[in-house]
Amino acid sequence: MISRALSGRRVLEFAAAASILLLTLAFFWPLIPIGEGRADPADMTLLGPGAELASSSLLNTSKLAYDSLWIDVEEEDAARAQLLSKEAVWLLERAVKSALDNAQGDLRERILRAARGYLAMSNASMSSADAALLLDPVRPAVDSALDSLLAGDVDEALEEWLSVKELVLSARRAVADALIALSRIDPNALLSDEHRRALNSSTLRLKELSAELDQLIYLFSLIERDPEAAKSAIKAALEARRGELDPVEASRLMENPSVSSLISDSEHLDPSQAGRYASRVSEFR
Repeated sequence: MISRALSGRRVLEFAAAASILLLTLAFFWPLIPIGEGRADPADMTLLGPGAELASSSLLNTSKLAYDSLWIDVEEEDAARAQLLSKEAVWLLERAVKSALDNAQGDLRERILRAARGYLAMSNASMSSADAALLLDPVRPAVDSALDSLLAGDVDEALEEWLSVKELVLSARRAVADALIALSRIDPNALLSDEHRRALNSSTLRLKELSAELDQLIYLFSLIERDPEAAKSAIKAALEARRGELDPVEASRLMENPSVSSLISDSEHLDPSQAGRYASRVSEFR
């Protein structure tokens, strides 16, 4: 959940950054002309609250996205975080317009650089929330598909996987969108160390989720490509585990080009990248 109270340390960091910005604005204020149709110079100070909303929303939604593939998440939490991200965008865009209309030189550039970073945070937050909303309802089917595959029931596994495949792929694209947005942020343009830590931890969390999804998608792409070969290979693996695999049958199986190709391609699975699914993915190498 998004905290409504900042820790003492965050207050000090944020206050220091905001104070510098406000002092700079106060110094230049008499020199800033206010013309008809121009944004209010005071809107430049909206950078601070917009930045705080963007940072806290990103922390929240990246965690929701990561958790959604493993435990239930509340749809209301993701929807609320999206609304806060949109509010951050509204505040930041007002600050940008005011800076473009009223500020000059270093002050203008500092506001614009910071605002660009926090706008990217907000966009990443909304994409992360999208991923959470997509993944939460598909989790049971993904788990069931993996369990069926491990039991050798390829048909059941494929049926479960295909019922949610497009949602998983959409979630993967949403995570990619979030990571692309975050990669464009200059950490030095952010207002506090707390915001830089939020950027780093959220990026790491989303990268881990991305890697997990990639492993699941690749695994089931192998099964989809040739279900019959998958049935033969998994059946042989289960028999070998029980000590029941006939060596002659094993040799004959490896002479089958489809099975041989499937087994070879399964070597590209990387359990170390599968995170919470590592133990199950390792069964298919």
